[in-house]
Amino acid sequence: MNGKTDQIKILISYHKDSEIVESEIMTPIQVGAKNSKVDLNILRDDEGVNISNKNARYCELTAQYWAWKNIEADFYGFMHYRRHFVFNDAAHSQDKRAFLWYERINETYKEEIGLQDDEIRRCLKDVDIVLPLVEDTSDWGAVSNEVQFSCLENLHAADFDMVCRTVIELYPDYFDAVQEFRTGHYAYWYNMFVMKKEIFIDYCRWLFPVLEVSEKKIDFAKYNPQETRTLAFMAERLLSIYLIKLFKDQPLLRVKFLKMTFIENTDKFPGKKTEAAVNAEKGNAKESYVSSVEKAYRELKDLSLPYDMDNLLKVDGNKIEKLLSEKKMIFYGGGNWCRQLLWYFDRLGLDYPVEIWDEAANDDQRVGGVPMRKPDFLSLSGRTDAFWVITIRNRAISDGVKERLIKQGAVDVLDNREFVGWLSYRLWLDVTGRIPADHGRGAGETGTDKEAQKNVRSLGCGR
Repeated sequence: MNGKTDQIKILISYHKDSEIVESEIMTPIQVGAKNSKVDLNILRDDEGVNISNKNARYCELTAQYWAWKNIEADFYGFMHYRRHFVFNDAAHSQDKRAFLWYERINETYKEEIGLQDDEIRRCLKDVDIVLPLVEDTSDWGAVSNEVQFSCLENLHAADFDMVCRTVIELYPDYFDAVQEFRTGHYAYWYNMFVMKKEIFIDYCRWLFPVLEVSEKKIDFAKYNPQETRTLAFMAERLLSIYLIKLFKDQPLLRVKFLKMTFIENTDKFPGKKTEAAVNAEKGNAKESYVSSVEKAYRELKDLSLPYDMDNLLKVDGNKIEKLLSEKKMIFYGGGNWCRQLLWYFDRLGLDYPVEIWDEAANDDQRVGGVPMRKPDFLSLSGRTDAFWVITIRNRAISDGVKERLIKQGAVDVLDNREFVGWLSYRLWLDVTGRIPADHGRGAGETGTDKEAQKNVRSLGCGR
């Protein structure tokens, strides 16, 4: 921003009656208004030049298109009815989470995260682009962005491949950016950003032709409502591809990365939390992530990919396999990701750890038959009979735990990324028929009740 007062327009997409956030800068817009049975009495995306009728396929992108075609501003931005940027970034700088969870939208919420025009103007001072904090898909067990997309239940690897090829057809100079994104594991999600006008206009001129050409290549008659949103999900990935090249072409761009919020209950009137909201807050996934990764692998192995999946996935597992054969395994972290890793163990025929350390462990608490214990740091010095696997996805917290374990005397400590990378490669070998379905480690028996292992899916994971 310069000496004059720049015109900033941030559109917030709504599709149902929700608590409205509105100001001179922040404008609520009803997306999919043309085919909607409700009128939210706010700006609609079926006014002026629009593609509101494509909302079932494009989701919030119909608001982005509307802004491109119908308003003039110096900065264009986009948020969602239940996701907002934390513009008051300094107040939350010590919080290690990329997402901040709130129950409802109220005045306290707006003040805490800086949903005020003055705070937004301050945040955008001397900035060209605002983006969410980058996400690392490898923390989820997906070795690449292409695998992560293909993991999702109603999305398909073939569509990801087709859209990537379409980008290269239309813009051959994006070949390297597409390849980097496909095989990389960093991305900017949620179709949320704030951009200076010239960047936003260029992005829209680049993005919507890709979507239009790709749309003609999909037989939507065979898709359910969730599958029909494929192009909207791909647009999240296309933003990252665009930015990869943009940042290389213009390395002096001033970019700010902000935390985001997630609102559990967006209704105008307070109500009881839904089960989905409670599970989201606690991270209680009911589905096995390993099943999602396996689904992705089975689809990807049948495609003619422009890179070698073996080279992408391959890790040196000698260290881990040696530890598994010679030492006892202890998990650190009894949350949901602990359960996800145990599901990996079930699928690959591996023996469970002997213990799970967790600060919140209670007496006689077990996960899948594995006893939970509060961390015993005093026992670490000189201990060589065990190794630790940190089962915490948050990288900052995981790194802190690893540092503490080593400082207290633990000799062998594996972080989440290293261990999940090894599990993911083993699964790929299994799916492609290169290892037996049942290949337990065959040494260092844990003593864990095998029947209890089978029951892990029905058990909680501590907190």
